[in-house]
Amino acid sequence: MAFCTQCGARLAGGERFCTQCGAAIAAAAPPPASPELPAPIPLAPAPAPTAQRRALGLPALLLAMAGAGLVYWIAMPADPPKRPPVAGAQTTAPPPVASPVATAPPVATAPPAPAAPPAPVAPPVAAPPPEPAGSWRFFSNEDGIVVLHEKAGAGADEPALFRLSCVPEDRVVIAQSRGLIDDAVEQAAEKGELALMLTAAAAAQKLPGYVARAPEATVAAFEAPATPALLALLADGSLTIAAPGLAVRIASDDARAALKQFAAACPPAPAAADPQGWGSYTSLLHGYRLELPKALLRLQSGDRNGRLYTAERGILELRIYGEVNALDQKFPAVVAALAPDIDKVTLRRTGKDFMVLSGYAGSRIVYFLGRATCNAANVAFINLAYDPEANDYYAPIITRIAQSFLKDTLPDGKPLCP
Repeated sequence: MAFCTQCGARLAGGERFCTQCGAAIAAAAPPPASPELPAPIPLAPAPAPTAQRRALGLPALLLAMAGAGLVYWIAMPADPPKRPPVAGAQTTAPPPVASPVATAPPVATAPPAPAAPPAPVAPPVAAPPPEPAGSWRFFSNEDGIVVLHEKAGAGADEPALFRLSCVPEDRVVIAQSRGLIDDAVEQAAEKGELALMLTAAAAAQKLPGYVARAPEATVAAFEAPATPALLALLADGSLTIAAPGLAVRIASDDARAALKQFAAACPPAPAAADPQGWGSYTSLLHGYRLELPKALLRLQSGDRNGRLYTAERGILELRIYGEVNALDQKFPAVVAALAPDIDKVTLRRTGKDFMVLSGYAGSRIVYFLGRATCNAANVAFINLAYDPEANDYYAPIITRIAQSFLKDTLPDGKPLCP
């Protein structure tokens, strides 16, 4: 049923004008055509579309995909079951969903340590150069068993570049190097870090060092017991010698021959029978000999007239000294000039050819023993100073040192003075 669009009167249908108001009646529009549904997505490759179908295919495809997604979203359960990953596919974890419930903050973890830098490659160590031009010679005399390395063209009074001595009375090997003696070497000697390194193809040994002073020169000296291992090392033809200011590789025939003669002539030292390593120090120049706990003491410095030993325990200092009685003075007078200053004397004993003093210098214990040697042609003394806390430890050691110092002969009965 139709109605007039102007006055609303009911129309019978088919009128061109309203019977009430005379308004023209518009012809009814045809019903709208149904929209064309998109073609279904083919399951198999289709023949190439015509130009018209190609133009309409993409919008239709997008519309179909959107509709399918909407249907899937409506039908999808709130918590879909987890599906196993497809074999061979790469899966990624979904981003975390914020929870309304407050949770503890994540525990901070330390950042990964940076990768360590590659270890530096040490440069190749160059072999020591062969011995400087010169000569090596071996001899044995009143000074001991000796090897000298002398510079080519050196005068008779010029000291050797390197000297190796064996003292049969003490069974020790002493090396002396005329390398550079500077403040660094002096400090190394004070700290007990100065050393001579002997290295061969199959063995090596370090000889502790000290600074030896003499009127004509100051040299670095090194001393160790003449053990069979040390003597075998010296006789090895592949020997190298290294010390501050000295680097020598034994290469010449005369050097090898001299060192082999030295090793064969030097009597080996027996193994130390106690932890204190008792040995001896002999001065044939001044006619005395002492037994010393060499494992306890460290040789700090020395020369032809004496030595200074130290020990950490009780901060001990042991000075050994000898000199020629050039003025032919009587014993009490010459030894009195050498005696230390003692604030409080607790023991004084004087004999025909000896003097003993003991007491305190400040807070330290002092022990002094002087004696005439070689029929009063020489005088020698020992002087010890140490902290009182170490008195019980050092008392038996000092007794043994003093008893050996008062003897006039070597252990084999030979006299110390010719």
